[in-house]
Amino acid sequence: MGKCKWIPCVTLLVTLSLWCRSSLVLANDSPTIHAKYFPEEAFSRIPEFFSGKEYTGDRLILRTDQPRKGLYFSIPLGKKNSHRRNAKSIELQLIESTHPQPRILSFPVTEISAEKKTLLLGVTGKDWNELTMKLVAWKVVMLTADGSPLFTSQSALWAHQK
Repeated sequence: MGKCKWIPCVTLLVTLSLWCRSSLVLANDSPTIHAKYFPEEAFSRIPEFFSGKEYTGDRLILRTDQPRKGLYFSIPLGKKNSHRRNAKSIELQLIESTHPQPRILSFPVTEISAEKKTLLLGVTGKDWNELTMKLVAWKVVMLTADGSPLFTSQSALWAHQK
């Protein structure tokens, strides 16, 4: 009889363990997107001094304008077979403190190589003035070649913007 008392406890522990493990596996496909301001110096790397070309390392960097300083959205690309790597364009919608209506920015994507681990979407140059603008809400939509949504993520405040 002593053994029968432990069966429900062991069953519960095994069930919880499997549930936690499956939650972690599913969470890997739901990336967390971070928005952060980067100054020009944040992109300077030693190889750039020798080649004159920007060294991006394991990041794919897409910008709205030529200057490098600005607001960037960091999107993890996931594993080599992740569906996010099939994106052909990205739509960034954002609301900032100087204008209450959403602004829509489009980024064409040629190819995301297997070496790239992070995608940085940059709102740079004339499109972002860090002295007067503060980010209020955002939404990112990754699209296929035919315009179908592949992946969508948004800030908590985006749902309240209407």
